[in-house]
Amino acid sequence: GSRSSLLARSRCTVCLEAASSMGQSEGFREIKILSGQTDSEEVAVPGGYDMVGVLAPATLPETVNVKVAEMTGGTYRVLQSGASDIAIIAGKAITFTQMPFSTFRLSATAAVAADRVFQVVMKRR
Repeated sequence: GSRSSLLARSRCTVCLEAASSMGQSEGFREIKILSGQTDSEEVAVPGGYDMVGVLAPATLPETVNVKVAEMTGGTYRVLQSGASDIAIIAGKAITFTQMPFSTFRLSATAAVAADRVFQVVMKRR
């Protein structure tokens, strides 16, 4: 049924696509930067979601930036506000409104010492 087809989809969009297809105004998921790695998996921003929030883990000694791309599998670039890179601080949250990019990922400037788990929330206005 539809549940099995959802499970077969890319893990970066499953719960958000499900929320969108059910007409829900928000989606939630966790993303990870695995131990020894620098990048999280891609997170696709489904059409209609224009507010994105990321909550950082309580322990985050590494510098982690937000990178965006025009499409899944595209070239990722560090997101800036003004002339400053957007960084995620341990135990803090960041939000993007009017998200113009179709996908993003989190990227540490060096390999993380342990798995880092972030929560992502997307909403429609």
